[in-house]
Amino acid sequence: MKSIYCLLANQPYLRSISGDRINEINTYRILSENYDVYYNNRKFNFADKKYFGTNPKDKVMMPNRKYDLYYVRNNPQIFLKLPDPKIYFCIPNHQECFRKAAGLVFPTKSWRDKIRDRDFTLLAGIYKKTDYFPKHLLEYSQVTYPEDVSKHPRTQKYKNLFGNGFIIGHFGRVVKGNTINFIPELAERTNANVVFAAGGGAVKSNRYRHFNHIPKEDIKYAISACNVLLYNQGFQGHYSGALKVMDALNYGVPITSPKYDARVDELGEDYPLYVEEVNGKIKLNSLVEKINWLKNNSQGMREYLFKRAEYYNLSNSIIRYKNQTSNILGL
Repeated sequence: MKSIYCLLANQPYLRSISGDRINEINTYRILSENYDVYYNNRKFNFADKKYFGTNPKDKVMMPNRKYDLYYVRNNPQIFLKLPDPKIYFCIPNHQECFRKAAGLVFPTKSWRDKIRDRDFTLLAGIYKKTDYFPKHLLEYSQVTYPEDVSKHPRTQKYKNLFGNGFIIGHFGRVVKGNTINFIPELAERTNANVVFAAGGGAVKSNRYRHFNHIPKEDIKYAISACNVLLYNQGFQGHYSGALKVMDALNYGVPITSPKYDARVDELGEDYPLYVEEVNGKIKLNSLVEKINWLKNNSQGMREYLFKRAEYYNLSNSIIRYKNQTSNILGL
């Protein structure tokens, strides 16, 4: 079996404590289905919980043997010293690394396709038209693990905790100046309870609930307790991935979003919960309209989202990753 050396920035070990790290761990998991994957010279083992520990003595190391492929994200010092073939992550833009790379890794199809087509309209802050890009552009998109836990007792527990009724949920970081400012009015005009978990600010409303922490093992139940999720990633949604959308696909919970290019890839061209935005800010009237529409048209949404999740599920991702990686390895 071919071997791959992987490294994320200056991280000597793996921990699922941020979106980037979670995405990379999933990438290594998928690659490990067809290749022997080593993270920082240590054999990757997704099933071994001890693997994702911490050791203050650990340090980032150069490869201690020859690998068939090297994949590095955001560590040019290590990457430029590695032999060929090697692939690099698409951001930040590091032209010397791009020129030395056999391929670039992209987290979404939309991002990959924009570079393939030399369309920099939405990427002007990241790349220039004169920038160099290698021949191979790989879509290592996010992965879904669909699971319907809507009837689970722990889901009901969170429904009770969130106030029952129609529940609007937001999980993760909140972008200031966007939806959080009109939460009280949103709750009033949709007759809903609004829940923020692991994010949010001091919004006073008898229909607003803020949870600083929900146990990791309970997140899927808390998400499934909601009737709809809020999305407010911002302009980068045209090309960047979003774990919130993966959560929606995983658990069949509808999510509102502007009609960004990357979201269309994931949710479909005719997805009914796209909301309007002006100057990067979601329009309250549009959000209210879509949520009130959902309250009367929720039937079939769960099945629709599970269907959309198929492209990103583990088995399809394994095939997609292998087909692209094999091109680099000449298999």
